[in-house]
Amino acid sequence: MAFIECEKLNFSYPYADDKSNGFALHDIDFSLEQGDFLLICGTSGSGKSTLLRLLKPGISPNGRLDGKIIYAGKFLNDLPKTASAAEIGYVFQDPNAAYVTEKVYSELAFLPQNLGLSPETIELRIAEISAFFGLESIIGSDICNLSGGQKQLVNLAAVMTAYPKLLILDEPTSQLDPISAERFCEIVLRIQREMGTTIIVSEHNTEHFFNFADKILHLENGRQLAFDTPSKFVKNAANHDFLPTSAKLFSSFKLDNCPAFTTSSAMDFVRNHYKKDASEQFNDDKNHLNGDAVKVKNAYFSYTRRGKDVIDGLDFNADFGRIHAICGANGSGKTTLFKLISGLKTLRDGKIYIDGKRISSYKSGALYRNLIASLPQDPHDIFICESVKEDISASPDGEKNDFETVKTLCKRLNIFENLLDLHPYDLSGGEIQRAALVKLLLLDPKILLLDEPTKGLDKQCKRQLSSLLKELAAEGKAIIFITHDIDFIAETADDVTLIFGGKAVSSLPVRQFIMQNSVYTSAASRIGRGYFDKTMTDSELISSAVSRKNERGDGDE
Repeated sequence: MAFIECEKLNFSYPYADDKSNGFALHDIDFSLEQGDFLLICGTSGSGKSTLLRLLKPGISPNGRLDGKIIYAGKFLNDLPKTASAAEIGYVFQDPNAAYVTEKVYSELAFLPQNLGLSPETIELRIAEISAFFGLESIIGSDICNLSGGQKQLVNLAAVMTAYPKLLILDEPTSQLDPISAERFCEIVLRIQREMGTTIIVSEHNTEHFFNFADKILHLENGRQLAFDTPSKFVKNAANHDFLPTSAKLFSSFKLDNCPAFTTSSAMDFVRNHYKKDASEQFNDDKNHLNGDAVKVKNAYFSYTRRGKDVIDGLDFNADFGRIHAICGANGSGKTTLFKLISGLKTLRDGKIYIDGKRISSYKSGALYRNLIASLPQDPHDIFICESVKEDISASPDGEKNDFETVKTLCKRLNIFENLLDLHPYDLSGGEIQRAALVKLLLLDPKILLLDEPTKGLDKQCKRQLSSLLKELAAEGKAIIFITHDIDFIAETADDVTLIFGGKAVSSLPVRQFIMQNSVYTSAASRIGRGYFDKTMTDSELISSAVSRKNERGDGDE
């Protein structure tokens, strides 16, 4: 008997919308053996998070459930609460969502203490898990002082102190920088290989996990479109949005025997089938931005009077009519910079100009009168009403926004009308992100600040967002966004600034930035480097590879 079985699983929320005839999940049917790795993909709102929560008693959503969920030969709902807490671990998308204590040590101790384990056993488990995760240096630290990558590792480590048989992860890398995401994924793979833990991961970015998954489950509108091995999934995929760059490349050549779906395998493929290009040379000239929208000069800021400077001599310029991306490691100062630009925090030293005027010259509230609108990391923070419709229909002056304008913006961001009647907390991560953008755009700001705008968004929604931001920039607005999503930067940005240690260490036009970096770069650029040096996106890589193959007839040297 399989370790996990879902048989004809149907689920509907109490408010039952029109997805799949009232079902949030409809006829879900799959099974996993103990130690398997399942990767779940699908568009935002397809039912991924709902399915994951149904597999974890205690956080299962309210609603009508039909069908069977079998865990280790028994009905899942018959599993005792203590066994459920110990045997099924769950890691949330937001690193801040799961913390119940203030210190790393106490966070690791919390679950085994509540399971009633002895102090000696708890001490042993903390020591073992800390060593496994490399947390010894931060074991006594305050969680609030950790980077995003460290917080997510502590989240995972806290779950693993119970030695779960099943580990569920919901978009675990969505808020991590590229290096932190890579380290996190390596740890997850070690857990599966060395501990024999069954892993279920939901991810929009499949680059890290695709090749290592035993099975791929594809959901769309609550229905199961595919449950297959990675190789068969690639061969039969009607929608390539959920494929990593390597798989897209191999699929375009319709190879019968694909190598591993990794960046390195794709690089080997390119080396074996193409001759080197004459490398494109970039000079070191900056993009000479004037800073007519935002200019930050020699800025310093710390959160405490004698604390370390989080912003440490930073210079930053952004122009109207351009899209400017900001990237860097978790904790490097990106979000703090946004707080300074939006007037939520005040510099210790330095100058900030907004639309040509010192920020200090704006009276209270003036920055937000059609000048600046800001999307926070948690979009729920800007919703205060009982329904999405009520919230986005209200303007700051107390009047009602024109609902036809609201509907037009919702359509541009792929928000269905039936979602507008829901409470903001009933939306998926991608849905609430898009709804928050609608609310901001109704303000018609000249400068738009977006902190992690692609969090929770699938590839289709990212394309729609990219197109919308380009339209807004063409209208003369300044768009500045923080992201760890390098592929979105490549598709969308005009300029990129890399922040490290509170300083802007690089500020360049997007193509120059992507081409000259090894970590903060796209998978397409890594694969094509030296052979297709002008490629920056998946579509550019595949187009270049196919056209060069056709020129030679067979693609072989």
